[in-house]
This record gives sequence, structure tokens and C-alpha cells, in this order.
Amino acid sequence: MSQQAHPHSGHRERLRKRFTSAGLNGFQPHEILELLLCYSIPRKDTNELAHRLLERFGSLSAVFDAPAEQIARVDGIGMHSALLIKLIPAVSSEYLADKYSEGTILGESKVAGNFFMPRLISQSVETMVIALLDNKNKLLKYETLATGSVTQVPVLVRSAVEAALHANASRALLAHNHPSGIAIPSDEDIELTHNVYSALSLIDVALLDHIVVGGNDFISLKESGYLH
Repeated sequence: MSQQAHPHSGHRERLRKRFTSAGLNGFQPHEILELLLCYSIPRKDTNELAHRLLERFGSLSAVFDAPAEQIARVDGIGMHSALLIKLIPAVSSEYLADKYSEGTILGESKVAGNFFMPRLISQSVETMVIALLDNKNKLLKYETLATGSVTQVPVLVRSAVEAALHANASRALLAHNHPSGIAIPSDEDIELTHNVYSALSLIDVALLDHIVVGGNDFISLKESGYLH
């Protein structure tokens, strides 16, 4: 007996061909989820499931950001598909972080922001990091200074100085995230920037910028006029 074709196989193949020829250009959010779910749910209409996910969480990014346990509770999804969905932003973050590795030139604020974003965007708690550079702005080392609470200014200043000395750096870039999703620097952020700037200058290390990451955006304190 010949095997009967799955009723949704033609639609799935059209989605795959569209992606092969043009990437995700022109795809609607539900179509992106629909194509992804094809690889974890081979015998069910994933179009309906994609719509359920968007109705439950509100947007494509919200689906990817939701906890796996909540995704799995959506009717028809399950933990297998939930983990596949959670794998996408995690792999994306690692891909972007790997693309900007040691040896990268980080002098410009826009380049620095693009370097820090993939490293901080997925952090659920506030995280302070530092990129240490040579005198040509080439990345020597990337280091986490604090997680969970970045309000302990004296500790952060000391950690930044120690990291710069260990890396034999000439320049540095500071960055941290706002888990709230709003990248606007606070008064505490500005004060910390000035304190780190002053401390690093005592060991002849120039603080080039402090990048604040929030949601899918970042703000440069230098470009905002808080660091000269």
C-alpha cells in the first residue's frame, strides 16, 4: 500500500522553499513559528498552533522570551516544542557573541553597542561587564564585573581597575543591562561612569564609553553627553 501524503506537507514545503530562496523576508510572525514548529510537530497543522502562541503571548518576541513551562502549557505545544522555541534566542545570542570575539575593534559607540547587546539582552538580572582594549581599540578581554546588583559603586570601581590591570589594557568600555527593557541611564549609572572614569585614569586607562542595554536598544553615555 502506498503511503498517503500528509495533508499539510504541501504547505510546509512551500514555507521551506520561501525560506530557502529569501530567508525570512516577507514572513509573517505566525509563519515563522509555523515553519519552526514543523520540525518538532511533524503530524499536526502548525499554523493553528502558531496562532495560539501569538494569541497567548502577544508577539513573536514575547513567545521567544516566555518561560518554557508557560509555552509548553499552550494547547498542542508540549515541552519538546517549547525547548525548540527557547533554543532560538539562546543560539542567536551565542552566534552574535561569537561573531564579535577577541581581536574585534570596538572604538565606535555603535560597534560597541552591537558587541554588548547579544551578551546582555538575554540576561534576566542586572549585569555589569567591561571590555578591555589595547591602544588601537582591539579587544583584549571581556569580563563580568557584577550580576544581580550593580549599585555597589566602590566594589565595581575596584573590580574595573583590577580587570584593566590584569589585561594590561590601555582603554576600556563599560556596559550593563536594564532588565526592565528601558535603556535610559539612571543618575546612579551616570555617577558610576564618572567614578570608574576617574579611577581608570589614575592607571592611565581611558574609559571610552558606558553602554546601557535595554530591550532591543542601547544608549551610549558618551553620545548622550555624560562622558567626555
